[in-house]
Amino acid sequence: MCYDSETTIRRQLREAINLGAPEDEIDALKKKMILIERKKGGREDPSDDNEFNDEELPQYFHVSGFAHPNLSFITSLHPTSVDCGIWGFIPRWVKTLTEAYNYKKPYNSNLNAQSEGMFESRAFKYAARYRRCIIHLDAYYEYHHQNKTTYPFRIYHKEEKPLWVAGIFELNELLDEKTGEILYFNSFGILTCTANPMLSKIHNNPKMISRTGRRMLVILDESQLADYLAPYPNSHDPIEEALFDHAIVELCQPYDEDLLNYDPVRNLKRRKGLEYLGNVPEIREVYHWPDLDLTKITG
Repeated sequence: MCYDSETTIRRQLREAINLGAPEDEIDALKKKMILIERKKGGREDPSDDNEFNDEELPQYFHVSGFAHPNLSFITSLHPTSVDCGIWGFIPRWVKTLTEAYNYKKPYNSNLNAQSEGMFESRAFKYAARYRRCIIHLDAYYEYHHQNKTTYPFRIYHKEEKPLWVAGIFELNELLDEKTGEILYFNSFGILTCTANPMLSKIHNNPKMISRTGRRMLVILDESQLADYLAPYPNSHDPIEEALFDHAIVELCQPYDEDLLNYDPVRNLKRRKGLEYLGNVPEIREVYHWPDLDLTKITG
């Protein structure tokens, strides 16, 4: 499962314009995202609200989904527009921040969702029908297990193209019990599917395989985006609805391994004898682990 990714918000928004999103909407979204970043950083001075700089938009050379970053996405509600949401899908029945981010109830904030069963899942089926989205990533990271040690790999397009990743989202209304404030925001989860052959070798966590099999993110070709964001049929015909569900799931196939690169990189969290570099460009660089036998993956 993917819990770590790389994405540059400015590039995300440029790509949204290329796909037809109006520039005035992009400008409004930039302001929204900057205000969210300021609030997260403790800045709430209203005198700053009319002074926005693109440099304030976050760049994530590496970010963990458990940090619940705010990312932009294109949605099935408005396929020519762009919106943003918090990574970590919060089901409709969750009503407070305490419930959403209770570490004892991790499935109240799902970073990933299995595409094959999303139309049957209590948590995901409404979003699968009416709240599909596409998130632009520059890359994502998976861990390889070898000799009781984990080694992170960066997965990205060979031609440095965006990874158009399928997701679902929810419109949440949550009570912040500490302040009494009602918060309105989107939350999203990224879909997974069966892994391609190379990622089956990389993403080999035995515990995860025993639970879900070998998985990867659902990456779509640009030609598939419109089909994935197609509106759910309003006919109330069970056969038509079932055919629609099937067509969406059929889009969620393993991405061609020959279109991706798979590079070992430095540790993505602090580990014994190795500091975590943090959210810096160097975190993406190829790193040759002295005790990693790559032939077990590539051979």
